[in-house]
Amino acid sequence: MLRKVRTRRNREFVVDGLEPRNLLSVPIPSPGEIGGITKQATISGTISGSLTGQKPINGNPLHVVATFSGSGNAPKLGQVSVVAGETVSITMMGKASRQSYSAGLGLLKTSAGNFQINFSGSGQTTANGVVTGTFHGTAVGKSGMVKGASESLTFQIHGNVRTGTFTMTFKIA
Repeated sequence: MLRKVRTRRNREFVVDGLEPRNLLSVPIPSPGEIGGITKQATISGTISGSLTGQKPINGNPLHVVATFSGSGNAPKLGQVSVVAGETVSITMMGKASRQSYSAGLGLLKTSAGNFQINFSGSGQTTANGVVTGTFHGTAVGKSGMVKGASESLTFQIHGNVRTGTFTMTFKIA
């Protein structure tokens, strides 16, 4: 039995014509795009928690340092948590009051990294203890994939001063 011997042809690999069709290009994400989170992305979520402390400043019950903590969910990040504090100045109006919040500082922990949050705002408490407030500030990425990011922070709270509980909806953009 005779075997047919095949000869190999050496071909040169031609690169011309592949680059215009993007067959050699590989997109490289920027650091802000890793994990599906782009620098331009809006991160929003909801946190439920409780007031963890109120301490009058210089014995004045209308000027206090309040601290709070909670946890919740953000669709792009999963589980999130917050620990924060602020100075609260209270103006009584009969059985209701208005609040001015200043020097707010806290930590928002996410699966993508931690944000230091700085904020201030205003709110009101009804005679039956329902408190609402709107806050504005900044969220600065301190670790993980968000490190170095500096974004605007907005959040609203709805809670009850009698039970010490709150719900916070936030947006970082």
